[in-house]
Amino acid sequence: MNQERAGRQLALIEEVVEAARAGGIPLWLRGGWAMDFFLGEVTREHGDIDWFARAKDAEPLAGTLVRLGHTPVPGPPAGLQLDFVKDGLESSFTLVGTDAAGRVTVAGGPWAGTPWPEGLLGAESEPWRCRSSIRASRSRSSA
Repeated sequence: MNQERAGRQLALIEEVVEAARAGGIPLWLRGGWAMDFFLGEVTREHGDIDWFARAKDAEPLAGTLVRLGHTPVPGPPAGLQLDFVKDGLESSFTLVGTDAAGRVTVAGGPWAGTPWPEGLLGAESEPWRCRSSIRASRSRSSA
């Protein structure tokens, strides 16, 4: 595993979480990094960092990321996903909405409004849950 890259990705995760939190923008890790935070250790090399973000926060999130030096990357429709790169590290933010019943839904594209599986975001009321594991994971990745 490329320890240097994992350390840079963990630093980027921490930077994004801190900036989003300061701006009141909830985020959730998804994919491989979410699993590693759940397990409490870096288990493999990661090609990118995947996130969930609320569609209603897309514009302020994008502004925050640009201020942090992230460059937008063209890709999926803006209502569905936001992609960025910083220092050669890719981040992808899948956007979610909420329906009248309070369920998490697909935010855009042909499946807009379709509910995601119940409990998808796990700690919906605690989007910063991953934060407490950052330093522990960073320590393991640099060992």
